[in-house]
Amino acid sequence: MIDFYALKAEEYNFLLQLAEEYEATKRLSQLPNFAFSLPLALHCLGKQQNDKKMLEEADEKLQNALTRFPTVLLALLDKCGVVVESSVSASPHFKMSPAKDPIGLQILNQLFIERNHHLWKIPDVLTWLVECAKEVVRLSQSSEPIFKEYSKRNKMLYEGTPRTICRHVVVSEFQSVNALLPRHITSNPILAYDPLPPSDSVAGYSMP
Repeated sequence: MIDFYALKAEEYNFLLQLAEEYEATKRLSQLPNFAFSLPLALHCLGKQQNDKKMLEEADEKLQNALTRFPTVLLALLDKCGVVVESSVSASPHFKMSPAKDPIGLQILNQLFIERNHHLWKIPDVLTWLVECAKEVVRLSQSSEPIFKEYSKRNKMLYEGTPRTICRHVVVSEFQSVNALLPRHITSNPILAYDPLPPSDSVAGYSMP
């Protein structure tokens, strides 16, 4: 959520510094929301400062996000009410069914789309997103090994869904995301005042 609020408040430097500080311990770049939000912060900041180098870095990072999380693109554009040209939508890289992603990744992708899509509806941002997608299509046609590597890595990294993520989904109240929750979660009663507490009743933090 913090990436959404930072972008909404136009606190681009804060988001970039946060990601840099916590990347080594939290691997934020492995989360779809950060993978897409960081290049957006760079793009907006680069536009403000007329910084060509920063804009080029934003392009590279967004192309990397589209390479790693290909099923986000068409769902995000659809949520924004945009129909993209067939050279992108018909690309084997982007037309892959989201159902082929691990369920944990499906949940993270859909959370990002539901919460952040408003930030991508700006005409300039949409144009940039589509142009980067076209470049990824061009690169995918060369059968670069990185595309297959990311697919394998995603299947390993996002196997299973942590209970903390499920709890976040419940309180977010996004119906499209709730529908993705595993059956072992939805088959049990969920208390509105304490949704999905730790199974061992031990808090994952200590009071100051």
